[in-house]
Amino acid sequence: MNKLQRNKLTCDDFIFQEIVNLEGQQQWVEMLYRPLNSENFSAESFFKNMSSNDQLSFDMEILTIVAAKQEISPEVLVSVNISPESVSNNLFWNKVYDLVACGVLNPKNLCVEVLEKGSLRDLTSYQIKAISSLRAQGMKIALDDFGNGVAHWELLKHDLVDIVKIVNNKVNEDTASTTCSEKFLISLVAFAQSLGLTTVLEGIETDDDFQQGIQFGCQNFQGYLF
Repeated sequence: MNKLQRNKLTCDDFIFQEIVNLEGQQQWVEMLYRPLNSENFSAESFFKNMSSNDQLSFDMEILTIVAAKQEISPEVLVSVNISPESVSNNLFWNKVYDLVACGVLNPKNLCVEVLEKGSLRDLTSYQIKAISSLRAQGMKIALDDFGNGVAHWELLKHDLVDIVKIVNNKVNEDTASTTCSEKFLISLVAFAQSLGLTTVLEGIETDDDFQQGIQFGCQNFQGYLF
């Protein structure tokens, strides 16, 4: 991972995509890694080729960017994508604790989005306590792309999830799959609400997507439209 060894991450390496509520506004953004001066950059390929150690180092360094964003916009909730491997690593939570303890990172405006890629190992008692303690201080845990890959039931089982982000999988209206897709999405929203979880519908590109998401019962929305 040569680029990370050469260059330290900065806020300029990220875009901040809005997550809006039913009124179309909200103080909530997701950090997405989009490095400057990198033509034809593919985030999917970049992270896919990372080793576990590189991913852990990257995820821990990202926390300092979250802190920098919080300093600029202290009222904004910042979501950051973290790999399941890092979530299962004590070093990651030690880093979060250290930044919170020294007042650099505000847990009330931090949302850790657990990526759907890979698998989450069984959480240790230390990790469960760490996550629980930080959530008690205001930190949020979100499951990314819920229903579209690895669901990370380990976090749900221990009641450590606040938010589920659901992908708006668009299906051609001429196919019979459309009704099934809608039923599946509605079922995911109902499941999340039955557990008292906040929902975010991703992939909102048009006002029709937005209005349909409202009908499905979603509470928050993210995508090109915003």
